[in-house]
Amino acid sequence: MKEELTTREHEIFNMLLDGTAPKEIAYSLNISYQTVLFHQKKIYRKLEVHSINELLINYSTAHAESDNAGSSVQENSPIEARTAAMITAPEKIPNEAFENSLKKKINMLAGKKEFLQKSAVLSAVILFIMFGFLHEFNLKGKIIVPNPIVITFTDDGPLGSDGPRGWQYIIDRDLFFYHGEWRKSPYRQKREKVIEGDIFDISYAFISDADIGFLEAGFFDSLAGGNEGYYWTLLSGNQKLLKDIKAGVKYRASISLAITKTATCEADIANRFFLVAGPKTENNPTLTFSQFDITKH
Repeated sequence: MKEELTTREHEIFNMLLDGTAPKEIAYSLNISYQTVLFHQKKIYRKLEVHSINELLINYSTAHAESDNAGSSVQENSPIEARTAAMITAPEKIPNEAFENSLKKKINMLAGKKEFLQKSAVLSAVILFIMFGFLHEFNLKGKIIVPNPIVITFTDDGPLGSDGPRGWQYIIDRDLFFYHGEWRKSPYRQKREKVIEGDIFDISYAFISDADIGFLEAGFFDSLAGGNEGYYWTLLSGNQKLLKDIKAGVKYRASISLAITKTATCEADIANRFFLVAGPKTENNPTLTFSQFDITKH
């Protein structure tokens, strides 16, 4: 019996059937490319397939039928019911007709991929203009850095220098999302890209609600593809801020972080700062910062 997909796996499963590339899924869901690959492998294992082509052949028809099934699978039905319907729905198209339908779908997906790539570039330009406006006028102080800054790690992080994968949190240069609204970022830099040789000073004081083995920080570029096309290209090495952090204890320190690679452009998504708390714990930790400044040296 096939295992049921989790909510996140079901979401990625639907996007794969719609022709969305893993890198585009990572960008859309604001998670790392490695995380998408991790979930994709779990989906393959649970559905007993070995490639994206096999996934499309086995489930693309069921996916289309489940979206138009009327009362049998409602749009607001439980995730388990929708997943079960997609797994068990029989193929009703003759082999030859199905092959023609699959070829047509593949051609459509190729066109959709090109469209999405152009849309991503356009979105980056719009964000660049919007954040430029906010940076120039600063909304007369209406957008401020909150104090304290409460950060709850919500996504899988990259491998830390200690090896085990942890939790991650991303901060953009101008703004970041805080308690349901946009606030000014503690990452203070003029609208220019980080350049190899730059030095950033990071000063912080915080209390954690959980024991953490290590806390690391760094800069990365979401636009530049890595060696394997990842949307996560490091602009600095992972810098260890602290280790052996105990819950309820206040920590205060400062470090300097060296940039080892130049960002692709001046856009926020090409000049991002990240925190990694690891190794991975059962519950995502929350850090309350009474001081958190990221300034260019």
